[in-house]
Amino acid sequence: MDPTDPMDPPRVHFGGPGVEHPGVSLSEFTLQHLRHFAAQGERAPPAQVDAVTGQAMSYGELLERSVRAAQGWSALGLRVGDTVAVCSNNLHALFPTVLGAMFNGCTVAGIVPSSNTAELLDSLLLVSPRAVISDELTAPRMAAASGALAEALGAGPVKHVVAVAEGRGARLAEVVPGGVMSSEDLFAAGVRHGVAIETYAPAAVADAKQHVAYILFSSGTTGKPKAVMTSDHSMLIHTLNPGSWAVLEGERFLVSSPLSWISGALMMFHCAFVGATRVFLNGCADEHTWLGTVHKYKINLTFAPPWLLSLVPSALSATVGPRAPYDVSSLRAVTTGGAALGADMHALLQAALGCPVAQGYGCTEAGVAFSDSAGLPGQPPPRPGSLGRLQPWVHLRLVDPVSGRDVSGEEGEGELRYKTPYLMLGYVGDPKASAQGFDEHGFYCTGDLVRRDSDGYFYFVDRIKELMKYNSWPIAASELEEVLLFHSLVREVCVLGRPHPIHGDLPTAFVVRSGGAEGDAHLDEQQLRQDINQLVRARLSDHKLLRGGIYFVDEIPKTTSGKKDRNRLRERLVSAEEFAKLDTSVLDQCVYLENIH
Repeated sequence: MDPTDPMDPPRVHFGGPGVEHPGVSLSEFTLQHLRHFAAQGERAPPAQVDAVTGQAMSYGELLERSVRAAQGWSALGLRVGDTVAVCSNNLHALFPTVLGAMFNGCTVAGIVPSSNTAELLDSLLLVSPRAVISDELTAPRMAAASGALAEALGAGPVKHVVAVAEGRGARLAEVVPGGVMSSEDLFAAGVRHGVAIETYAPAAVADAKQHVAYILFSSGTTGKPKAVMTSDHSMLIHTLNPGSWAVLEGERFLVSSPLSWISGALMMFHCAFVGATRVFLNGCADEHTWLGTVHKYKINLTFAPPWLLSLVPSALSATVGPRAPYDVSSLRAVTTGGAALGADMHALLQAALGCPVAQGYGCTEAGVAFSDSAGLPGQPPPRPGSLGRLQPWVHLRLVDPVSGRDVSGEEGEGELRYKTPYLMLGYVGDPKASAQGFDEHGFYCTGDLVRRDSDGYFYFVDRIKELMKYNSWPIAASELEEVLLFHSLVREVCVLGRPHPIHGDLPTAFVVRSGGAEGDAHLDEQQLRQDINQLVRARLSDHKLLRGGIYFVDEIPKTTSGKKDRNRLRERLVSAEEFAKLDTSVLDQCVYLENIH
């Protein structure tokens, strides 16, 4: 049968039932739980803590400010269906300002805080907000972008609220010119025009499955960033089935993700639902900031990207200096995602941290597909290198990328395609890309190659489009990256293929150098290249050697979702300047291997 024939039934794996949707809107559910924990007074833990200042906000304060913000947005004329764009780092005032917009029936569009003015304008043009939220750092860029938006659309000025630290509202003019208001002003407007906190009801949502609660930006499987529309219904049921991110009442969860990332958005709601404390950072600058925060605030659970976690073992092994030692015994588990940890690094991390490290896999368009154990009673320990098992409600296909047929048997390797109750409504203003993201059976096509073992655990192989082939031998960039990270002088690395007309792809490494151990910190770049090549030769097959070269860079560029931006590195690699630096002797090292595929 033709593999593209829609009558060819897919082979579907199902993760089983999970927590069902409660039948109320996201705003109603959130408000109920804020009221529940606010009523406990001092018996409840803080709702949130600023890790830098140590300042805490109670559930009662979060409830009051969220309701006042909702009433403030209403006083400004915003209604159900209007969009509020957010470009801000984590602040106490930010969370009630955003929750208030949602209580008012508005759609929240999260934009990464590092966006420049041009990128901000592109995002604003896509989502057409009636109001924007920034902080004191992003306010000048947001003011310029929103002004350009109004001019481009021929509309009036966009309402602009700046989330500020307590008492900073009166000093806003120091940061950005007039035409904006502070979060303190917004709360005050809600007091003047609002009703009692006890009797406040959020705006009614006619159809929770169609109302867009949140918009997040994603590159999809290819191309420029797209605005992903997530429904009210999807956001709520996704939050109620958090997998390894499940927090217990009274626990402390360390949040470094901004509200422009799905992890930041989900944990804003999930912690409020269970009565946990969000300890927040404005991003994780380095491993010492992360470890120091875990140490200081006795963090129980946290999410951190693999690139950061790979730096943790060496930081924990330090026994001297003002930053050491760190006490991480409070950790129940550490969760990670966005890229895969190889088995060796996964095992090393668990040994160093003394707790489970639970990997997971998900995407903005379809939610979390896999998740591993996170140290709760009755759970098996994580399997090193594994992304975990299927999440509840997830239906999954593994499709051979060559034949287009579903992989038969319980074990196998193929493109991950899945559908969940968390599926996006589509991309804003791009119905063609929305349709192209799904196969003929309605499964979201990730473009990622994964492997399933006989016990139902899944393992990341690579992006299909990033899988290199040297003389027809397939090479996964993630495998090479894991090996290089074991070198004490490699802080971060990204591997991609340098195209060659005869040999296919020559594996090429971009390396960010670290301080390293005292014994090898003196190595110059040429010596370090030799050292790294020896490491690869000792651990991997000949066809996986770094024949494309090793290049030292100050940083690995990231996408808006914090993943390695391989496209930007490819642009550098094919530029005339980079080609001039390439070692042409690598061509003499190319060998032909028997094609066994």
